Amino acid sequence: MELTISGVEMNKIITASELNAGAVLKARLPSLRRFARALVGDQSAGDSLVLAALQEITDDKTALEDLSSPVTALYKSFISIFNGPIGKKCIKQLDNDSFPLGCDITLSALSPETRQAFLLTTMEGFSDDSAAEILGYELQDFIDLKQRAQDEVTQQLSASVFIIEDEMLIATDLEDIVTELGHLVIGTATTRDEAVKKLRNIPADVILSDIKLADDSSGIDAVNDLLSVQENVAVIFITAFAERLLTGLHPEPTFLIEKPFTKDQIAATLSQILFLKQTCALPKHAGGNQLTANS
Repeated sequence: MELTISGVEMNKIITASELNAGAVLKARLPSLRRFARALVGDQSAGDSLVLAALQEITDDKTALEDLSSPVTALYKSFISIFNGPIGKKCIKQLDNDSFPLGCDITLSALSPETRQAFLLTTMEGFSDDSAAEILGYELQDFIDLKQRAQDEVTQQLSASVFIIEDEMLIATDLEDIVTELGHLVIGTATTRDEAVKKLRNIPADVILSDIKLADDSSGIDAVNDLLSVQENVAVIFITAFAERLLTGLHPEPTFLIEKPFTKDQIAATLSQILFLKQTCALPKHAGGNQLTANS
């Protein structure tokens, strides 16, 4: 079986005797890669860590046997690598030109365990039991850890958010969620031209954008236009066509949410963006300014 990430083929990593587990892992790879990007804010670094995790669990066959599921084993391996020497080395190798001057990018800044617990349950949809197993915590200790993460979220500063979405009900739903989370919606748009016109001279912290817009214009193109004048804005793409972006063959958005979404997913992704901004660890143009409408 072949697993491919960013054009790199992992030939025969999964043997025939592990076909079922291999199929499960392969199906989960796009989600793990998205999770990795959310933690480090960089596609290349995230993919390197995912590849290392795949190699580890295929080298150590007992990893798939000792845990409750292949997916749990994969994420546990990834977290172990991320928190270990390989993760530290990977973070140090990030291109410093991608970050604002004066930043000291460290592993502790990028991902304390509270953030990992929060994202595993809200973004990745793991139960408390499974997430505790992944992080190596007893259940009650994990619940306490997650509560500390939620407390941190409520203490975050408010962000200014612009929404690009052509479906009125979804746009309203997003606006309500963002407002309930304590952030400020500074405007909405349904097309590329409208978004560029409205936001060109108004600074935003975060853009929430659909990909396919009302007049057949592209949310990706709208974001690319806006990033040319607001280089430090972060972008969350919200789309029903996530599989078109999570191929591993092109640059991908750092932050991506699939429709239908939940309030918790919006909250977790916004929170992670603000966390990385506050720790000076969010790369410039986080969100995918190198994407194309055909990605």
